[in-house]
Amino acid sequence: MAKLTKAVALLLLALPLFVLAQDTSTDTASDVIPNPTPTPDPVVTTSVSVPAPSTTNPPIPTTDPAYGDGVATNTIFQNLGTVGLYLSITLSAQKFASLAAILDDHNQKITFFAPADSALAASISSGDLNLTRTDNLTNILLYHIGKGAISSQNSGALVFLDSFFNNASFVRIGQNKPQVIEVTNESGNMKVNDGAITANFIKKDIKCSNGFLHIVDKVLLPPINTLRTLSAIPELSTFYNILDPNNVTGPVSGQALTIFAPNNAAWAAYNYTSKPGGVLKMEVKYHISNTGVFHTLNFTDGQRLSAISGQLLVANVALNGTIFINGAPIVIGNILTSNAVVHVLGQVIDMSKIAYTNMSFTTNYLAPVSTLQSTIVPTSKTSAAWKTDAWGIGFGATVAVAAVLVGL
Repeated sequence: MAKLTKAVALLLLALPLFVLAQDTSTDTASDVIPNPTPTPDPVVTTSVSVPAPSTTNPPIPTTDPAYGDGVATNTIFQNLGTVGLYLSITLSAQKFASLAAILDDHNQKITFFAPADSALAASISSGDLNLTRTDNLTNILLYHIGKGAISSQNSGALVFLDSFFNNASFVRIGQNKPQVIEVTNESGNMKVNDGAITANFIKKDIKCSNGFLHIVDKVLLPPINTLRTLSAIPELSTFYNILDPNNVTGPVSGQALTIFAPNNAAWAAYNYTSKPGGVLKMEVKYHISNTGVFHTLNFTDGQRLSAISGQLLVANVALNGTIFINGAPIVIGNILTSNAVVHVLGQVIDMSKIAYTNMSFTTNYLAPVSTLQSTIVPTSKTSAAWKTDAWGIGFGATVAVAAVLVGL
């Protein structure tokens, strides 16, 4: 009996091991107990499965789309997007809020010469424009916004529009004046000029609630200082090369100047290489006026300007619009710089041929043209008729001066 009880006990102990062995050997896919140790969820990476939101704008197109017509009740800022300009994306950034505010102001009457997409791309490629620099883009685009609403229908043949660019570090044309934009309009063919770059209109006269939007094919750059401007104009290389040896770089860098720069042919005709340094220095100073910045539209017939040499310059305006300074014609006008405007002369104003001297007033004072005319004009001819003849054939004050000198 004791042996039987012992055998039963051993059997009862072995039974669980047998059952466990049987369960393990007969597992199927349908009744497997899950692994008690959980497997971590797969890691989802944003670079593969879920793209991150873009923090950069799409690339600027290098070719222009067919720009839309805009909506007349939109502001200029709103119409940037309506017509399809890339600038609408750029100027939506918070850092350009001040620019957007000007273009979006219903109370303003302004004109925006907006660079086309291809113009932006070209300017960035050349290094002139940098969309990542707030100051760079802000200064440049402020120069594209003019005060006043002009279109091809209401602008004259030549307009100088005050811009919104008046940064004192870059604009030194006097009395806190903003830099100007030159706009020409020849029978509806409009161009805009910064003094060095001429931009054509791709699309014009987009009417907006606060002015006009024009799309142009180049990015205008605010004018740079006079010395750098002169150095970049081949036709004025002689004038530029005279400045430094004769210590006249300082005077041309002054503020609010009008500079009359003879071209290379004029200096050659003057035989400048035979002149002493002192004479050349005074000649250059004689061609610089500190009376203020005078664009061609500002000259009136008989107007006097002070030269930094201490003498006076006299302007005459011919009936055909040609402007003469002491008889020397302006052949290229309105080259804008940060501190002046430069007019190219076709003749050197020769100080040695001043016709009238009044030592009690100032050395080598140039008499007004009216005085010169009264000396030689026949009594049978009116001054107006004489001027018509003289300016019409391109002489002007030169005729009067020569006549007094030779006793005609």
